[in-house]
Amino acid sequence: MKPQDEVALLKRAIALAESGGSELADRMGTSPVSQYVDAERFAQEMQNIFRRQPAAVAHVSELSEANAYLTVDSPHGSLLLTRDADGHIQVFHNVCRHRGTQLVNEQSGCAKRFSCPYHAWTYANNGELVGVPHAETGFPELRREDFGLVSLPSVLRYGLVWVGVEEKDFDAYLSGLAPDLAWLGLDDLRVYATEQRAWRANWKLIAEGGLEAYHFRKAHGKTIAPFFYDNLNLWDRFGDHFRNVLPRRSLEKLKDQDESAWSLRHNSHMTYSLFPMTLFLVQSDHIVWIQARPIAPDQTDIRMTTLVPAQGEDAKKPESHWQTNHQITCTTLTEDFELGESIQAGFANGANTELQFGRNEGALTEYNRIVSAYL
Repeated sequence: MKPQDEVALLKRAIALAESGGSELADRMGTSPVSQYVDAERFAQEMQNIFRRQPAAVAHVSELSEANAYLTVDSPHGSLLLTRDADGHIQVFHNVCRHRGTQLVNEQSGCAKRFSCPYHAWTYANNGELVGVPHAETGFPELRREDFGLVSLPSVLRYGLVWVGVEEKDFDAYLSGLAPDLAWLGLDDLRVYATEQRAWRANWKLIAEGGLEAYHFRKAHGKTIAPFFYDNLNLWDRFGDHFRNVLPRRSLEKLKDQDESAWSLRHNSHMTYSLFPMTLFLVQSDHIVWIQARPIAPDQTDIRMTTLVPAQGEDAKKPESHWQTNHQITCTTLTEDFELGESIQAGFANGANTELQFGRNEGALTEYNRIVSAYL
């Protein structure tokens, strides 16, 4: 993002703050309750969206050493990410080619080879099958080159490993967000802390909570609401993705500063929602990366990772600073997720057949249109 773009966004925010309003859609919207509870629709979403759209699954700092590996859960099942001796990162299905056993059970480590816990078929960290016990008698016709680990297309961009996309298609997927992701400097960060938990809420409820600020005053009244304007949110759509800017009350001091000193990150809370469920919460000196993995129509696994500077002046800040910020984020997002569970539970009583989206919640209407278009 260029400095002039930061200034333009801040001027939009100032104008809205002075008018006491919010950016409004042309009309209200609705979303049928069935979209959050129906098992058949959920299966279609998994097949047509989550197994076909790219997703960030690891930060490069999690695979910083030669021969490092990482296992992650994804809509594609368990994945094994490896960095070989040449530094090349690959993504494989974490499945032995013999009888389908999960190959690696550890979450992370360092290894050149992986031996299946069932029959000890062994693979190099580049995916090649390098060992089959009793191969001469038991598998005389086996062509090892045909039974290496199954790889998935992946790219390493902006400090993240993205699975489900080829390099040639990645910029098209971003739909114009590449300058913003480069501006975030994700590749200069490191993983500080991670929290993971399954919540009893449909994945779209989780996504919707990050696309509007209408709930801030009430839902976050005891945490972060005092630092923000009530019901003030700027949003822009980039293809299937959204950028949201929630101005801080420090906006009021910008008039006394030269525009060349204006900083978007220091005067707002930003979210980037990359479809379907890769989210970045952008703070002034760090970023929280949220991965949401649908498990069932009423259950979503959420992993929150705080990424902090690995070098520079901000990297010198004490651990207590990052711990405090990590805890504030976890507490605030828990407030959102608990409300998502409350909504999901309320579907069962039949009081609503559809949800109402106000004109000040226009991004929610747009998001659900995108989801429906894929089905």
